[in-house]
Amino acid sequence: MERKVGEIFEYNEEWYQCIVQPKGTEGQSCSICSMNFGGKCPIHVIECAMEGRSDGKSVIFKKLEKVGDPIRIENKSYQKIKVPGALCDHCAFYDNFSRNCKLSYYINHYPAYSCLTNEMFVEIK
Repeated sequence: MERKVGEIFEYNEEWYQCIVQPKGTEGQSCSICSMNFGGKCPIHVIECAMEGRSDGKSVIFKKLEKVGDPIRIENKSYQKIKVPGALCDHCAFYDNFSRNCKLSYYINHYPAYSCLTNEMFVEIK
């Protein structure tokens, strides 16, 4: 399965982000990839080699750190994760229409902008 560059996904209860292979690491992609489990990659979950990708980019997968315990709102579960350079528009609580943080509404009952820095919420499916 091809993951888009920047895509965040859950695999075996951990969160990963697909990123472009850093320059200067050619030939090391497997050794620096977080989806390399003792020399075995879950190929049915990922496609990383540029030859097999529609965008022609070599990618690796970076494991993301969970922050705190999951929260539950309106019968859905969410996990906060650390994502360097995270933007509100990728957060599960960002409302593209009003450009407000919906999580603030659930807590304070009025719209507000998110104050998360390098963190975001993802829905646990």
